[in-house]
Amino acid sequence: MDLNYILSDFSRYQQEITLILIFLIIFIIVFAILKKVNLFENSPAVPGILALVVSLISVWYLSEKQILTIISSYNILGFFIVFLLPFALIFLFLHKTKTTSIIRKSVWVVFGCIFTYVWYKNNNTDDIFFWISIILILGAIFLDESIHKGLQQQT
Repeated sequence: MDLNYILSDFSRYQQEITLILIFLIIFIIVFAILKKVNLFENSPAVPGILALVVSLISVWYLSEKQILTIISSYNILGFFIVFLLPFALIFLFLHKTKTTSIIRKSVWVVFGCIFTYVWYKNNNTDDIFFWISIILILGAIFLDESIHKGLQQQT
């Protein structure tokens, strides 16, 4: 099956899929909270019914603007997971292994170049996430010695 076809279908129904996912998140959270509350010990179906009603009402009255706001907050979460996880892994690897400053800086330069190329090809470089990432990468390059000494003193 063609991946472009699947992705074009997804973008066509993005708002509906987002509503379903928001509904599921709200349902799971409300259901878990209601299960912990011992008000409904005698009626095991009540937490599920209440969670269903609360979730439906919550999703039913969401405007398109509110949905876009929710999506953008998950966009932020996605960015931090996609960028900061590799950044943290590389950072820890470089400073916990016996590498020289020039190797660490070289790795950060390569990482920065690859990141900038990929971001430029897929996104707008006016985005605040891009500049936060660049600042972190430049900080890792220019503050390498201080960071490494500080981490070495902690261990």
